[in-house]
Amino acid sequence: MTATIIGNVRMYASDASMSRKDIIFGDVSTVLLALGATDPRLSIIVPFTPGAVLKEDDILIISTNSIAAGSIDSTAVLRIPVTIKNMTTGVIRNSFLALSDFTDMAGAAIGATDLLSPAGVWNDIIKYTVKAQERVILGHQFAENSRIMITMAVT
Repeated sequence: MTATIIGNVRMYASDASMSRKDIIFGDVSTVLLALGATDPRLSIIVPFTPGAVLKEDDILIISTNSIAAGSIDSTAVLRIPVTIKNMTTGVIRNSFLALSDFTDMAGAAIGATDLLSPAGVWNDIIKYTVKAQERVILGHQFAENSRIMITMAVT
């Protein structure tokens, strides 16, 4: 049986060693994050946060706290607005991170293997590692384009 995961989502910024985790977006209901699936205008706007810069090899971690245990399957959809600066060329561009940009916490590609989501505890489920010569900031400068959508189904 497949149902939408119910709980909260946090995003952390971490260094490559994962010795620190700073919340940069957090405690947002999965119900609110999934609203954009039916109408993008309902999506939550992610504020542009120039103080929360992830640099080369830093990690963006997505963590969930669901009310029911289950496995998050590969039908999850992520649309996370980010601003990326190439440090070599100086070019700044708006982009969106998708599920295909992330790996599981062990570094393996997300595919057929489901990700365990235990109930009632914060569980780091996926991570994005900033590429060489890049800096990443959560959000876009123009707020209307800075809408996030995350949908996860529990099987």
